[in-house]
Amino acid sequence: YVDPGTGKEIYCQVFIACLPYSDYSFAMAVKSQKTEDFLYALSCCLQELGGVPQALVPDNLKSAVTKASLYEPDINRAMEDFANHYNTTVYPARARKPKDKALVENQVKLIYSRVFARLRNQQFFDLSSLNQAIKEKVRDHNQTRMQQRPYCREERFIADEKHLLAPL
Repeated sequence: YVDPGTGKEIYCQVFIACLPYSDYSFAMAVKSQKTEDFLYALSCCLQELGGVPQALVPDNLKSAVTKASLYEPDINRAMEDFANHYNTTVYPARARKPKDKALVENQVKLIYSRVFARLRNQQFFDLSSLNQAIKEKVRDHNQTRMQQRPYCREERFIADEKHLLAPL
């Protein structure tokens, strides 16, 4: 987005999440990958979903995992407290195991082409207006019929996955 006072571009990070069965997606821009921004985006995701999944599978970024390990990764203390607060479990994706996060990697590709490519010619002056535009485009993405499937992500989420989420 652009700082209205100076006209300088301010770069931000993108948080993308998806549910495994319905492939229902969530995306938002945050200032950085710092722990507080990561946990804020994750809490916004859970609010948007209207519930908490049984497990969270983050990538091995420092905001979630202090030490990546194939067998016993060390979870960041703040992430652990977050998971305890929401009564869920954290299973970080294994290092160098792309199959652990194949769904979200595909969503990253789709979100960039269906959301950010469509917003590239617009100018935003704050993070909240950028996130509002992202939210609208992600909603359109979730409501688009999937190829070779008689449903969209949102329909499958509401019908088959939403009731499995724990309350917030």
